[in-house]
Amino acid sequence: IVLGGANLVNMGNLFGYHVSDFGVFAPIFSICCVVYLINAMNMIDGIDGLSGGLSLVATGFLMLGCTLSGMAIPEGLYLLAGGLFAFLCFNMRSPFRKKASVFIGDAGSMTLGLVLAWYAMTLSQAPYNVLAPISIAWILAVPIWDAFGLFSARIRKGRHPFEADRRHLHHHFLEAGFAAGQATPIIMAYAAVLSAVGIFLPKFGVPTWVLTYLWMVMWLLHAQLSFKPNSFIRFLRRIHARWFSTEQPLNRAEQ
Repeated sequence: IVLGGANLVNMGNLFGYHVSDFGVFAPIFSICCVVYLINAMNMIDGIDGLSGGLSLVATGFLMLGCTLSGMAIPEGLYLLAGGLFAFLCFNMRSPFRKKASVFIGDAGSMTLGLVLAWYAMTLSQAPYNVLAPISIAWILAVPIWDAFGLFSARIRKGRHPFEADRRHLHHHFLEAGFAAGQATPIIMAYAAVLSAVGIFLPKFGVPTWVLTYLWMVMWLLHAQLSFKPNSFIRFLRRIHARWFSTEQPLNRAEQ
């Protein structure tokens, strides 16, 4: 931040009143954001392929943002996307791979958080201004929301914010009966939809402040899932039973 120039100074017209500028406090805010994202990417690495998959989705939409703005895609994003794709071939469960054979570890997931924070800050600020900061927030929404929900739920219960539990978004899918190989692509698809909102709605003239308030509503709803996940888990169980369960219904004699 100090030497590399990755600094969140201008956050855009987030609330529809004026441009949000942190001025001399920008380095402090930027450091907090980087540390938060590093921890968020590490904490969400709970099932095979998830942190790498979410990072690949985010990288892909950062590359798309560069393309739509007419800027050449940085070579580092190509390297990151290629490395993540190759890694996921051996880490993400699929019909061709029932178990992961390589793992990312804490150092890997935290490095992904650092690299994504770097590109999120540099591409959203001058001189590049490829994407609005609120678009970046949508691209990184899943790990940001998940970490906040966990921190706030644990603190409300009088526990340490970094104490492990099973309140992650992917845990809700597992509790509902989804296998890890099913949960990871679903959450990746969810992240891709949110990223598309941040990329394309501004192209259709949706004001920044609308995206900001919508993001905050979704942020609070996601936090509520961490506070009281049971209703969401019951909803996921119905989805799993209808579309993903391989069990055949019993006939009348078997019942």
